[in-house]
Amino acid sequence: MFFIEVFERVHRDRESEYLQLSRDNDIIVRQNEPGMLIHIQTRVAEDDVSVTYRWQETYTDVDAFRLHRQTPNVQAHMEQLADGILVEPISIVVYCDWPEERQRKWLERTENLSFATLASGYLR
Repeated sequence: MFFIEVFERVHRDRESEYLQLSRDNDIIVRQNEPGMLIHIQTRVAEDDVSVTYRWQETYTDVDAFRLHRQTPNVQAHMEQLADGILVEPISIVVYCDWPEERQRKWLERTENLSFATLASGYLR
């Protein structure tokens, strides 16, 4: 299992457009990605300028995550977000029990990625 959180800080005046794009993408993901077990979006914060949304995404494995990032709809979705909808680049937090060396390789190849420090627990 592979679990991530994606944080997207959206310009308040583009929020309705953002939400429609998110809904459209979510429908395609549900139909075409059996390796995506959970794909949930929540509103987690707001200020005078922006609203922050969190995607909680759980995959069967890391290969399902790789597939998700490479699909044409996700690529198109990211391009649309980069067209002034987001206040800042997305932030991805990965939850896994990988050794430091493997984490380091991912950090070298992926922008705005961090690994959660696990105090306790396990992943099956």
